Amino acid sequence: MADEIVLRGGCLCGNLRHEVRAVPLYLGDYEEAVRHIKLCCVEMPHLAFARYVLASACALAGRMEEARAALEEFREMRPGVGIAALRREALSEHPKYLLLRERLYEGLRLVGMED
Repeated sequence: MADEIVLRGGCLCGNLRHEVRAVPLYLGDYEEAVRHIKLCCVEMPHLAFARYVLASACALAGRMEEARAALEEFREMRPGVGIAALRREALSEHPKYLLLRERLYEGLRLVGMED
């Protein structure tokens, strides 16, 4: 599903392109989210966003070992960043978008990210 959006919207780039790949997480399809976000990690290995989304999706899917590994990679890329900082970096202030991101933060809490 997210791939179709990316392909039709070929102008998507950077974090927005990878935010689209996080759509399955926001919709509660955690295994699909893991698959899509792992592609982000391969395509852009320097992108910290992909690591924290992967950590969340893995945690919500019950894949805690993978979640901890992804969170550790994120912490190496962005030391000291917690959920509060990620909230400030949201791409939109739209209430529905922010509500969907709560699922992301839920997974991050499960894997041990601090607020």
